[in-house]
Amino acid sequence: MASEERSFGSEISGNRQFNHEFTPVQRAAIMAELRAGKSQRTVAANFNTTQGTISKTKKRWEEEEILQSRARKGRPKKLTALQILGLDVSIRTLKRRLQSYWRRKWRSKRRIKLSEEDAKARLKHCEFWLHHLDDYIQICFSDEVTVQNAPNNPDGWVFRRPNERYRKDLVNIQSHGKACQSVMFWGAIAGTNRSYIIPMIRDPAAKKGGYSSWSYRKALTEGLLPFLDEFELFQQDNARVHIAKATIDWLLLHGIIPINWPAHSPDLNPIEHIWKALKAKLRRIHPEYIKLGKSEAHRKLLIKWIQEAWEALPDHLILKLTKSAQNRLRACMRARGWYTKY
Repeated sequence: MASEERSFGSEISGNRQFNHEFTPVQRAAIMAELRAGKSQRTVAANFNTTQGTISKTKKRWEEEEILQSRARKGRPKKLTALQILGLDVSIRTLKRRLQSYWRRKWRSKRRIKLSEEDAKARLKHCEFWLHHLDDYIQICFSDEVTVQNAPNNPDGWVFRRPNERYRKDLVNIQSHGKACQSVMFWGAIAGTNRSYIIPMIRDPAAKKGGYSSWSYRKALTEGLLPFLDEFELFQQDNARVHIAKATIDWLLLHGIIPINWPAHSPDLNPIEHIWKALKAKLRRIHPEYIKLGKSEAHRKLLIKWIQEAWEALPDHLILKLTKSAQNRLRACMRARGWYTKY
């Protein structure tokens, strides 16, 4: 190893830019630190590299007594840094060059549009509650979901050969027709507990016979009051029926404190992910729901089946979702209030 010894003034450690190749002198310095008894993790930190690189360097020296990098496979890159800026080259060459940086194209994730003000409000929300986590994990999180009996199957996985993708019994049939039954439900979770899941009633006095503060308060009376203790914190989003004066007055009258919730923040609400599990459970235990007609009897049957599916959801799923609340806050903090993986 004498021929590879360090000369005065040589760069040997952490000055190296990460992901750049080591010189033989640097590799000799790595071996010197390993022989001095330092762990591979410590040496990797000293040289701004990964533990795997240190392990490979050690193995190559012990087996072959080589400190130089191996020759690269394939031809050298055709374009220099200057040529990339303006040389007229083939599309194939450009594609290969782009792939060396990005590897492949990715479908952009769908997210609700956020403004700068939205991001600031979300960040402020996360900063506050991360300092009050003991209270936050006790919050009752609520939401609504609409269940329809359209026959679309989002989980349409099949086993098939590559040339069978369009076989009539293996395709995932998507219906563009209107569902015969469509019911909105309200539900809530807190800790390992869940409320009753309540079908919401349309308000005959509302415009177009839709849902109103009256509809919402009726659902809360049936679902929230039996579920909550007095003065427990309650989460709801900023839908119009949620923040109506009649709704807020009703909540305060019953000693329920609604927390301030940032706009456009379904990713911070752990209950949002329970609806997919609920619909999947419905498809498993009552696949015949897609055949329901438009009658009131069939509507009541759908409600009954949804309630069965809700009760059949495992407790560990509820706990997993409520525990994710603090992780959602941290993810939003890292994103400075912008988009997260949730």
